[in-house]
Amino acid sequence: GLGHVTLREETAKMILKLYFILFNLVSAAGWAFCGIMLLKNLAFFPDGAKLWESMGTVLMVTQSLAIMETVHVLIGFVRGSVFQSMFQVGSRIFLIWAVLVPSEKARAHWSLYTLMVAYVLTETVRYTFYAIRQVSSRPPAPLFHLRYNMFYVLYPMGITSEVLLILQSVPADFKNDMFKNLVFANYCSESCISGSENLVGCGVTLLLMIIYALLSIPMIMAMHFISKAAYRKRYPRKPKMDRAKGILFPLINGQRSTQEAGKSIICTAITAGKPIVPVAAAKARIERSWRFKYIRHFKAMFEACLETPQDAVAVAKAGAECMHQTFDFRRPDKEIIPFKEEMKRTNTCFKGTFRIDNTDKKDAVVNELTVPYKSRDNNNPLKGKEIIKLADKWAKYGTIEPDAAEAIKLVTNNPEWLKMPNTYFVLIGAGSAMGPFLKLMEIGANVIALDIPGKWEKPNRPSVWRRLMKVARVSGGKMIFPLSKPASECKDDDDIVQAAGANLLEQPADILNWLMNLEEVKNPKNRIVVGNYTYLDGALHVKLSLCADAIMKEVAARRPTGKTTLAYLCTPTDLHVITKEACKQAESNLNNGWIFNPIGAMIESFLRTVSGGKYLRSNVWKNSDQKQDFDMVNGLINNQGPNYALAKRLQHWRAVLAYEAGVPVSTNIAPSTATKSVVSATTFKWAYGGIPYFKPYEIFDQDTTNAVMTAALINDIQNPNSAANPKNRGKGDTKVTNPMELFKYTSFHGGVWRSAYTMDSLGVTSVLIYFLGGPKLFVPVVIGIAGALSAATYSVATMTL
Repeated sequence: GLGHVTLREETAKMILKLYFILFNLVSAAGWAFCGIMLLKNLAFFPDGAKLWESMGTVLMVTQSLAIMETVHVLIGFVRGSVFQSMFQVGSRIFLIWAVLVPSEKARAHWSLYTLMVAYVLTETVRYTFYAIRQVSSRPPAPLFHLRYNMFYVLYPMGITSEVLLILQSVPADFKNDMFKNLVFANYCSESCISGSENLVGCGVTLLLMIIYALLSIPMIMAMHFISKAAYRKRYPRKPKMDRAKGILFPLINGQRSTQEAGKSIICTAITAGKPIVPVAAAKARIERSWRFKYIRHFKAMFEACLETPQDAVAVAKAGAECMHQTFDFRRPDKEIIPFKEEMKRTNTCFKGTFRIDNTDKKDAVVNELTVPYKSRDNNNPLKGKEIIKLADKWAKYGTIEPDAAEAIKLVTNNPEWLKMPNTYFVLIGAGSAMGPFLKLMEIGANVIALDIPGKWEKPNRPSVWRRLMKVARVSGGKMIFPLSKPASECKDDDDIVQAAGANLLEQPADILNWLMNLEEVKNPKNRIVVGNYTYLDGALHVKLSLCADAIMKEVAARRPTGKTTLAYLCTPTDLHVITKEACKQAESNLNNGWIFNPIGAMIESFLRTVSGGKYLRSNVWKNSDQKQDFDMVNGLINNQGPNYALAKRLQHWRAVLAYEAGVPVSTNIAPSTATKSVVSATTFKWAYGGIPYFKPYEIFDQDTTNAVMTAALINDIQNPNSAANPKNRGKGDTKVTNPMELFKYTSFHGGVWRSAYTMDSLGVTSVLIYFLGGPKLFVPVVIGIAGALSAATYSVATMTL
């Protein structure tokens, strides 16, 4: 019966736990013995040969026992990468049995001591840590810190020692004529085939050296990320949500958990997609590893949206309403009320409004679209035909969609579209690096700016409001922003900065009421464009997105139909319906690599195979079970996390609901951009440096992205045939049968849609490409390495004949 099954499972778990305790203790004891011998020899026999005599046998047995670690991963006892385990264990087995055992010279070298210091400290701590963890989920803190910090010193020490020992095993005559051996492969010396040193193949040793050089940095990086994850798990940040002011995550089972809230919201949304309720919603509800497996549930929800147009609207409505109804709000008096109740408040804390109006400065207005690109910066940007030529080039390469190129060309050819005297752009997050503020000011537009309070200004951080005010004063546009006190009481810019801005997380209702009381917004003849350009890490991004959504929802609902436009900068790292042409090019890039870049295709195939399919996964995603045939792309990146995905999904939901209600929605997808905040993260900088190897990727500078995305926004507003306007649904090329198709128009995705591989599977490979010469030199460098290895192998073969 069920009880017997449970008993057998518990017995099996206990036996497995006892086995791992014994395995780790035996391994730790073996390395501890080596450590004792190391200390003894350091004190009395500094010769490496003596060290080997005293512990060589135990070292060989203990290290050979580590083969079981790979077996554990293969049979599923332990989670991990089979390739990583095989490389780490295999390289050590090779070093001991193929280098140290046959080579007396290597055994006598001083680097054996440094090698053993690295090995003994690393493995004694590691195995002891794992043994204790079998009986305690929280091993002693000193042991924890040693386990996840020593590698920063011991990994480089061990790798350097291994390389030195390998070099010692290579015969002197071979090393003296190494260049001749590698290039001409015709050198043969009797000394190379005599003595015990010949047991180590020179070509193989050189091969291992090169592998160490290539993989040492990714290995250390991988351990660095493992260390960070371990520290986050052991020392999680103390939740500040219960003490936070303003918007709060829902209270679920007595806690305000972001993961439980996210799971609940997605389950609610999936449930609205009736065809897959019994399976997908249930799977999401019982998911225990939401942080790392959320993508599959977002995909299920996305597929539910594509069953019918009604399902797309139902999912969007259910998800958005769930967030608005379940989130709470802590008022300044510490009273906690539902967030939706806070948004019903009609008063505002803002006592003043500041206006900078330079619309009479006609000479300060740029009357045509300009696009800075590479060497053509803002002082000498591209114009007119140059922009048109560049847009066509991007579209042909696949970096942007053809209709995005057409949108840029239309704005270029219609400079009168830049004149929008009765249009006001409400920029939530006006100081954002990706926002359109600079370009809008350049063309003399009207901007209602919202950003963080000026009183948050810090000495080491440039003031957002000083920067915005400086730009507005030299432009030919108008800027309006809220003040916490009357403008008449502000004596100078310092006073204005201190009073400027708003806290979106704590003052969403105040911001909404201030906006709706502006004469410019109340005027029914004016067109109001409300754009969300906010971003913060983690859970704060969800909070920002919901507060902005509440404001945008109400502005659109309270103003005359057709006089409000909602605007978003969508990310390419999301789930999207894409064009059939984009899907076909992704398939072509995947299949034609063997024709146009066979060596590169071989390298990619090798990396995909050794990673077990984790790296370089196909970007083609189709679901034949849907009633309608859609091509899709999964651009989600697991490391961005479920909070990021939820914040962006809320924006999609609002866009769908607004579009269905007749509100124009600008939902253009922006490319990956090398903003200062992004490239300040070293790993992103490396990945961005290598990813353009994969056609048709291109990473853009911030100024270029600002210009082209502002052009796309203007096209959505001014072009009477724009897909952003619900009135054009079904007209011309705008075939939006399902509202999820809204996001496939005028996409400037940077190559994500048409790449052979998913964005999530390119990170490590892109870093490797960066370190091997970058996109242009990667293949030649690999060819050079392969040629050197082939020459070395041939040389060894001729020497042994």
